[in-house]
Amino acid sequence: MSRRKLSSSGVTRIIVCLFCGIFLTLWSGMAYGNGSDIPPQSKTMLEITYDNMARQVVPLDQPSSNINMMVFKGGQGQRVVTGQAPLTPGWDIFNQPLSFGQVNWSVLNGQTANNMEVTVHLSGAMPNHEFTVGVHLFNPSNFMARPNVSGFGGWAVGGEGVVNRDGKSAFVIAYDFGGVKTNSSGNGSARFNLSVPPGTYYLQYTVRIGAVNSCRTSQGITHGCACVYRTGNKFGEKLETVTVSY
Repeated sequence: MSRRKLSSSGVTRIIVCLFCGIFLTLWSGMAYGNGSDIPPQSKTMLEITYDNMARQVVPLDQPSSNINMMVFKGGQGQRVVTGQAPLTPGWDIFNQPLSFGQVNWSVLNGQTANNMEVTVHLSGAMPNHEFTVGVHLFNPSNFMARPNVSGFGGWAVGGEGVVNRDGKSAFVIAYDFGGVKTNSSGNGSARFNLSVPPGTYYLQYTVRIGAVNSCRTSQGITHGCACVYRTGNKFGEKLETVTVSY
């Protein structure tokens, strides 16, 4: 008789444990949003905010609603080289507003076309305005000599030679990429995909006061050429080094 009671009691305990396990599983599923109580969100873009509040939007290869892990690798990789630099007022205009400005770039080595991407961020700049983004190339070993380059991405502004700006003189070659437009708050960003020949470039990124095509010195168009923001310091100081290889 005692054996039957023991056996019955054991079965009862097993049934109770199974019931508790099923209940806890269902409860935890609802508590953590598994199932249809919270609809999944399809993610096709990744927005990155850096420590200095610069923002970058990156497209994902495939839409996904169940991303498990994302690994970020900055700096120099085997093929991709990245960099960033702040924008500050100058070389020609110093009285225009700018709460924050930055240039981010990446070079995809081993690729001949669209091998460089440049993204420009402006915040608190002149509202409802179109600027022109580009680079000025220098020869740091001899600032009075022509840079040893065969070209760059974008289009050549023209009229290369020794120029005096911001109290400094240097031989410079300028290329422009395109425009960046600000909204009513003076915020705007633009991304440019460039095809850059192989080589090492010493440069400062620039933002001109004029809209696209308002600086074509080879055609006598100069009313939009003044630089309102640039990376680095004065003209030809604190250059960025960009190396492109096929």
